[in-house]
Amino acid sequence: RAAGHRTETEVNAFFDAIAIELAKLPRGTKVVTVADWRACPLLSDEVSESLLTKMTGNNPLIELSAAIASADSPIQVLQFQRLVRDTHYAHRKLFFNPPELMAWLKPALNEQEFQRLGEFLAEYKAH
Repeated sequence: RAAGHRTETEVNAFFDAIAIELAKLPRGTKVVTVADWRACPLLSDEVSESLLTKMTGNNPLIELSAAIASADSPIQVLQFQRLVRDTHYAHRKLFFNPPELMAWLKPALNEQEFQRLGEFLAEYKAH
């Protein structure tokens, strides 16, 4: 969702959709995930805690997880850094620069996945 998560219901729906896709994979498969938080508003405490719980719950399924945020809002940056840190998962990182994010994920992606990552990151339009 381009506008981010504004309610706990939206967080639950998003992670329910992820669970449906993950269930299609062979058991034990680990995935690479990317979230674009550049248009995400400051999250309420309720939404932030729900997101943290869901992200942490997915740790065993994640090979690498990257999020990209805009450095323009210091309060949001602190919130996103806390989310990433509090998942206690070393293979999850926050980035502010698409090329750095892409370089970090590249070893875990095939050529088609890497191309799609570039397309995904290019979809963001700054306001």
